[in-house]
Amino acid sequence: MQNNLENKVIAVTGANGIIGLEVCRLALLQGAKIAAIDISDNNITALKENLPKEHVENLFYIQCDVRNRNALDHALSQIISRWAQLDGLHNNAAWKGKNLEDFFTPFEDYKLETWQEIFSVNLDSVMLVDQVFGSQMVKQKKGSIVHTASIYGLRAPDNRIYEGSEYMGTPINTPAVYAASKGGVIALSRYLAGYWGPKNIRVNTVTPGGVESGQNDIFTQNYSSKVPLGRMAKNNEIAEAVLFLLSDQSSYMTGHNLVVDGGYTQC
Repeated sequence: MQNNLENKVIAVTGANGIIGLEVCRLALLQGAKIAAIDISDNNITALKENLPKEHVENLFYIQCDVRNRNALDHALSQIISRWAQLDGLHNNAAWKGKNLEDFFTPFEDYKLETWQEIFSVNLDSVMLVDQVFGSQMVKQKKGSIVHTASIYGLRAPDNRIYEGSEYMGTPINTPAVYAASKGGVIALSRYLAGYWGPKNIRVNTVTPGGVESGQNDIFTQNYSSKVPLGRMAKNNEIAEAVLFLLSDQSSYMTGHNLVVDGGYTQC
């Protein structure tokens, strides 16, 4: 049975990214109205150009820095002005900072400014987005919020899989700042589920395992060897989990962390 998202108004932050973009695409095909929120729109523009005509008007791009409270207030006002309601939020924005080499620096040499830069989006902005969009849901007395976390918010990475691994040509690892920020997202979800439950607002988390997104073959093979299903995730597999939690099919679920990792953390 397909998730029923017909005429639901859903905001997606980090909408230009690999998971956010697929959430937008699949939700639109299911009849949702999507406010695609990101600081850039190259992938969103391409998505709009390839949508069936009947869905084009239901995709509304809003340029926004999710670290800026005033920009978020303006984004919400645009959504309410256009559609008069907000049914769902996929609070999904994350980044690796301005410099990939800084992001992947070994822990002993990690710069505090880089740590704070990553946290400003990966956790601080999640709180700000929840404040702004969640307050609208409180007024409506209904809503569903889904956060994006990571398996590394649940367990430590096996650093052996990174030997010879690259992402977009850069040697990679999972830095502590990523694990700490994603662990914070999971904790925030649980807190808000309890806090807003009496207001009829559900708050859940989707925790993806590794998603195919430009890693080299060595990483893909190393990572897949740790996964019971023997492969990395495809972005649509994560997006479908998000849509389930946004839909009424999950109406009695809140505070839940839906782990979509091919069994990586369970075996």
